[in-house]
Amino acid sequence: MQNGVLKNGLNGFQLKIIAICAMVIDHAAWAFLRPYTENFALYVLYEILRGIGRFTMPIMCMLLADGFFYTRSIKKYLIRLFIFALISHVPYYFFDYGIFSIGSFSIYKFQTSIIFNLFLCLCTLVLLKTEKICAVLKLFGLSLLFLSSWFCDWRFLPIMLTVLFYAFYKKRFIAIGLYLPVVLIWLFIHHWAGYFMLLLEKGNPFIFALQNALPSLIEDFPKILPYKLFFIGLFFLIPFFCLYNGKPGNFKKGSVKAKISKWFFYVFYPLHLLILAFIKYGNPFIFTD
Repeated sequence: MQNGVLKNGLNGFQLKIIAICAMVIDHAAWAFLRPYTENFALYVLYEILRGIGRFTMPIMCMLLADGFFYTRSIKKYLIRLFIFALISHVPYYFFDYGIFSIGSFSIYKFQTSIIFNLFLCLCTLVLLKTEKICAVLKLFGLSLLFLSSWFCDWRFLPIMLTVLFYAFYKKRFIAIGLYLPVVLIWLFIHHWAGYFMLLLEKGNPFIFALQNALPSLIEDFPKILPYKLFFIGLFFLIPFFCLYNGKPGNFKKGSVKAKISKWFFYVFYPLHLLILAFIKYGNPFIFTD
C-alpha cells in the first residue's frame, strides 16, 4: 500500500487521461446541450454528461498535491502553470461567452479558467510549506489566494481539495473520508455566495445582501435543484480516489512519455476550448453586417 491506498491500481497518468476525457465530455455537453428543455431525454443526458465532467477538477487537485512532493522544481512548476493560465484565458472566455476577448474586469463579471485556480492551489501549498514566513503574514497570504480563487472556475473548492490531499498525503483514506463533507460545505457556501454577490450587483446594501442571501437561496432551491443534479458527479468520483496507487505513471523520468504526461493537459486544455468554441460560435474574426 502506497500513500494509504492500493499498491496496484490506477497511476497518475491514467487518472489524468480519465480527467481529460471527462472534461471533454463535460464541455461538449455545456456547449451543445441545455438542461432547460422540454425533451426529458436530452435533460437527463445533459445532467449525466455534466456529472461525468465533475471528475476532472478533483483529480487534477489530487495529482497537483502529489506532484508537489516529487517535482524537481517548484519554481518551474509555478511558472508553467502561470504561463498556461494566461494562454488559456482568452480561449476560456471565448468558449464561455462566444467573444474572443479577455472579458470584463468587473468584480461581478470577471472569471478565468481552472488553470489559474490550479496555479493558486500550488501557491497555497508553497505558502503552507514555507517556514520563514510568520503566521500573520501566512494567514494574510492564504486569505488573498482564497479570495482570488473566487474569480476562477470552481471558485475556492480546488484550493480546499488540494490542501486536503496535501495534508493527508500519506493517509489517503482520511483525505477521502473528509472529501465528502468538504464538498458539501463548498456546495452550500458556493451557492450562498452566488446569491450574495447577485444582491450586491443589483445595488443592494452589504447588510441587506448578507441578510437575504440565505432566504433567497432557500426560496429558489426547489427551482434550481433539477438543474444542479450534475454536482452529484463529485461523489461518484470517490472510487477513483481509492483506486489511485500514488505513482505518477509507468515511465522513466525524462522519457518521451514522461514529457507528454507533463505537457499534454496544458496544451490540450486551451486547444479543445478553441475547437469547441469555433464549432459552437463560428469564426470570431469574421464580421457580418
